[in-house]
Amino acid sequence: QSGGVGIYNHAPGNTLEVSANTKAAVVEISTWSTGTDASNASTLLLQKSNDNNVNDFGADSGTSAGEILGRIEAWGVTQDDTAADDVAKLSSYIEFSNDAVSSEGVVPGKITFATAPVTDNSAPILRMTIDDGGAVTLSGTLNVASIDSPSSSLLLDGHSGVTIKSTNSGSDLILDSNGGNIS
Repeated sequence: QSGGVGIYNHAPGNTLEVSANTKAAVVEISTWSTGTDASNASTLLLQKSNDNNVNDFGADSGTSAGEILGRIEAWGVTQDDTAADDVAKLSSYIEFSNDAVSSEGVVPGKITFATAPVTDNSAPILRMTIDDGGAVTLSGTLNVASIDSPSSSLLLDGHSGVTIKSTNSGSDLILDSNGGNIS
């Protein structure tokens, strides 16, 4: 890319590319401080303005509902029959966006997580979202498993009740108290 900066890379593919050969390319952001609040923490800042001028937050630069504010992507390389067929491919991402229209003093946030399934030429599929109201939506199966012990549990502490529903006919809901109480 014209005007890009490469660290250990003479032909960067983006504005900034950090490369390593035969070891991991690591970008470290360090803070050395005795402070304990966010102003003393290392930060990766993803910032978006609806303005074409750098560092301008003037009139009408507010971000809108659904606008993507930032994204973290993980890429790998396909393993096809011949090396000539192998290409870089997006595996998964975390995306940050406006969940509603920005207004005075607030940018309602939404975080989206997506992963690619094990099928040919698949793009990442939405797997989980957290919206501006704190609601978590999962797409797929929720497995509750403990690495340390054979017993696992899922605690649903809904003060206004818990609703479990399925949109698929023939789906089963299995409650197993394993000697305990279900109420």
